[in-house]
Amino acid sequence: MKTVDINDLLTIPYAISAVSVIRQTNSWSLCSHPEGRGYNGFVLLAGGECVYRWEGCEAHLSPGALIYLPKGARHSVAAPERTLDLYRINLTVQDAKDSEEIVFSSLPHLVTDSAPKNIFDISEELRKITLLPDGGFRCVSMICELLEFVRRQGKNSAPTRISPAVEYVNNHFTEDISVGELAQMCFLSEAHLFRLFKSELGMSPIDYKNSLRIRRAKLLLPDTEISVGEVADMLGFDNACYFSRIFKAKTGISPQEFRAKSR
Repeated sequence: MKTVDINDLLTIPYAISAVSVIRQTNSWSLCSHPEGRGYNGFVLLAGGECVYRWEGCEAHLSPGALIYLPKGARHSVAAPERTLDLYRINLTVQDAKDSEEIVFSSLPHLVTDSAPKNIFDISEELRKITLLPDGGFRCVSMICELLEFVRRQGKNSAPTRISPAVEYVNNHFTEDISVGELAQMCFLSEAHLFRLFKSELGMSPIDYKNSLRIRRAKLLLPDTEISVGEVADMLGFDNACYFSRIFKAKTGISPQEFRAKSR
């Protein structure tokens, strides 16, 4: 098995086979693959929220997220709300010259957190086609469409002017972070940083930080050995009341109600 950047697929002859697509609804809170994943492919999240973790990294996924999972990758999935609706798209890609199997990276990779409708349409059509005995050509054609979308996403993921601030918040969201500090990292005024955050992420820097805190809270709250106040403290909130107010604003229910539903 060898690693080939997906952009380099255009330069080599390759073959696609063993395509399988399953739409799956899970009701578990934790799933892990410590021995390594047995298939090469993608997961497209249609409903629910989860966190993928691998080798010190993690990706928080919500509906619309498309993640690449290479064969052999060791990862775990935590679903705090216990219900996920997803497409599992498995495939084998081989170098047509030497028949060696190809993966696009050695580690999982978040392709996009907002897949467009046509990617859902492709996934659903693939699910139906793979059940047919004569769907081979259409199946390969649609997989090529999916791979082209993934390739374009990689080209469009160049750093933006707020990338230093976004990366810092991603790694320090439990800490006290001021908009002024983030603006300095990007060599922008606070007002300009605020506008770019709203334009690119649809929310202010503080709202973005709080959204990451709430995502982490959803993983912590099902553990009844940790009090709501302790969760608030672990996430950097000033007090449990403020945490509860932000949590309800983001989710529509209180932390206590979320904990009760997660049992």
